[in-house]
Amino acid sequence: MDFRWGDKLFVVKNVPIEVCSQCGERYYSAEISKKLDTLVKKQAAEKVKAQTIIRVPVFNWQ
Repeated sequence: MDFRWGDKLFVVKNVPIEVCSQCGERYYSAEISKKLDTLVKKQAAEKVKAQTIIRVPVFNWQ
């Protein structure tokens, strides 16, 4: 999942996701959402070294 914090983009792999049994919508539980917030805030604040760094091209629409 990609997670934006300020001007930074974080990618978190293997995040557990829920699926609504009635409509099939995929979503993150409140507990997982809070853990994601905490993880990304910590990474951004402490400048913890990422496990993997990838380069992503960015394009303008026109």
